[in-house]
Amino acid sequence: MESSTTSQAQLNLISAADRSSVTERFIPSEFGVVANEDTAALDPYAKYWVENAEALAKTKTLQYTRISTGQFMDYWGMPKIETTLNPFTWAIDIEKGVAAIPGTGNEKMSMTYTPDLAHFIIKMLDEPDWPVLSGFVGQDITFNQILAWAESATGRKFKVSYDSIEKLEKGEVTNLTELMASEKFLRDATIMFGIMAVRGHLLLPDEKDFRLNDRFPDLEAMTVENLIKETWSRNSVST
Repeated sequence: MESSTTSQAQLNLISAADRSSVTERFIPSEFGVVANEDTAALDPYAKYWVENAEALAKTKTLQYTRISTGQFMDYWGMPKIETTLNPFTWAIDIEKGVAAIPGTGNEKMSMTYTPDLAHFIIKMLDEPDWPVLSGFVGQDITFNQILAWAESATGRKFKVSYDSIEKLEKGEVTNLTELMASEKFLRDATIMFGIMAVRGHLLLPDEKDFRLNDRFPDLEAMTVENLIKETWSRNSVST
């Protein structure tokens, strides 16, 4: 869902599914923050999620659920873990031992590991009824916690700076990597995620009828703490 073209492709699929005599259920492509007017004002992709959700709400026959996961924790295991996500270095570069953290670093966020999300979706397919909104979270954490775990695992002190919300809202950000310094898209994405983190948009609602982790007690979700310890400890083995 990275453009109006891909959004229209899913809108076409929703329309076809609604007219189909055999299709009964639909999971739209979201898998991030809760998409609403507030997040759509910050995230250019979230506006497509909202557009598609409105189309699903108008269907006559489809049962659907919109799955939110918060931020993906995979980024803080790269390049040592297997993942299908594209690399994106944000806030803390564990490999290089540097950090440029948005806000105070104490703002809470929800994070989920992508393989766990896949297992959650498989579980949901067997559920007879779906809520319109579904949440699945690996762990609620702060960047200061991630920093502490990373320093402990690697055994080194990181070079750390903090970008205030005022700085971010001016369109300014500390360049964490040389690539970010040269690529406007990466700087813009970092600013956007930083503002969302500080404003609390990356923390999913902690409500039992929204977060469905407890519905599947056999699904043990990876935590950020364990991901970092297992991946970055000096005696760990890369996967």
